Amino acid sequence: MSLQRIARWRHVGGGVDVNGVVVSKPYELQRAELIDALCQRYGALPSQVLAEDIEIIRILAMVEAGRIDG
Repeated sequence: MSLQRIARWRHVGGGVDVNGVVVSKPYELQRAELIDALCQRYGALPSQVLAEDIEIIRILAMVEAGRIDG
């Protein structure tokens, strides 16, 4: 995990760097946010969320991604 990439995203996320490349949200941060959201929503520990079958996590991620209000 690159804390540097996350700090860069926090400061200029969605912006363009000096090379003309859009600064996108790092995958590691997206994954951490998904796990955190699932933990909060279902009152589970990260270890419990990660122990679930990946298909369940994919389905829940699709539900979250498709929400209009969030």
